[in-house]
Amino acid sequence: MQKKLYVPMCLYPHTKYRTKIGLETLFDTFLLSENQYLIILADVLQALDNMVTGRFYSQKSVHIKARRDAEQIARLVKKVAKSRSALSTGKIVFWDDIAQTQGYINHSTQLREAILSVEHLSQEINSFIMKRIERFGLGASLKKEYLYEQDYILSEICMSTYCIEVLGYHTEVWERPLKEDAPDPLKILYAHHSNLLEGITGHPPKRNLQFLFRGTDEK
Repeated sequence: MQKKLYVPMCLYPHTKYRTKIGLETLFDTFLLSENQYLIILADVLQALDNMVTGRFYSQKSVHIKARRDAEQIARLVKKVAKSRSALSTGKIVFWDDIAQTQGYINHSTQLREAILSVEHLSQEINSFIMKRIERFGLGASLKKEYLYEQDYILSEICMSTYCIEVLGYHTEVWERPLKEDAPDPLKILYAHHSNLLEGITGHPPKRNLQFLFRGTDEK
């Protein structure tokens, strides 16, 4: 039976998705020439992360740099997809190709409001935000850094749930598991507050999370 797979590609420097062998492993492991797939290059998330860390000085420059990185990786992804006869079985898109659709906007608006109304979830998200800011933020503007990081995690949650539960790409492929002590709001949402998703999508959650590499320290 043909699967539908959602593959979010973060653009951090050491991702295997920046390498031909990493992408070949992805296409071969999950048989993307036989299954439907949606690969989303997370350039907007990279821009938000860079705003927190202060790597760039303006929103314009940070988005330009992130999009340039995403375009470079997209070319490599398409080259590997072609070599694996998988160009016609899936879609390779940038973040806003999905995020600017009306369907996503409606889903995101409802889910963000629902998540922030649940104390347990909002506390987990706050923990995630504060850990990131304490580790990577410059401290020049804590309020701005907090808002950028909050937008990052909520956007990530909304995109995953939209692609999985609304668009029907029920198998989500992560490059590797999170570290054991890392906050995981998506896990909490699915494990303890799946009713929020069911209320928005109209059906029980169907997410099937899988990993390309099992080790969190895979290089």
